[in-house]
Amino acid sequence: MPASDLAGLSNEELLRRIDACMSELSTLRQAVAQRGVAGEASSAAGNTDHYADLDTIRSIVALHFRVPEAEICVANSRPGSRAGRLSEPRKLLYFLALEFTRHSQQEIGRYVDRTHGAVSSGASSVRDHIDTCAEYRAVVASLRRQVSTALTALHDRSDENLPLPFHSHARAG
Repeated sequence: MPASDLAGLSNEELLRRIDACMSELSTLRQAVAQRGVAGEASSAAGNTDHYADLDTIRSIVALHFRVPEAEICVANSRPGSRAGRLSEPRKLLYFLALEFTRHSQQEIGRYVDRTHGAVSSGASSVRDHIDTCAEYRAVVASLRRQVSTALTALHDRSDENLPLPFHSHARAG
């Protein structure tokens, strides 16, 4: 679609279309991984299959918070802006990624255009909030179940095509 056709669309419609494209991109990444050309895809498209588990977690968190997936990874988060209100979903992405994947804090930070320090601090903030708020603890438990189910299914579908397969780390909380 030419950019001139997008001018008349509302921001909400543009964000909906971005979400649809992100979903299609995730599906295409999985298809490439299933064909056994993960090595070519990784070097040509920036390790797309390597981040399939992070894409899955991001999708679950975005759906829960009803925010566009792409916006969780936006670079600028000014207080009061839409991006600034995405800090909680992003912190949960960090927390769940550290719990359910083998990605380092640096890799997770790179995935969301943040530093490893932001990942560490955000995940720690989630752990603290779990300890003090029963309602938040229930939300995290629900997200954990969804992520566990989705990553198990992703792992089962991709067999050995993911360089870092699903691996749950035991964490207190």
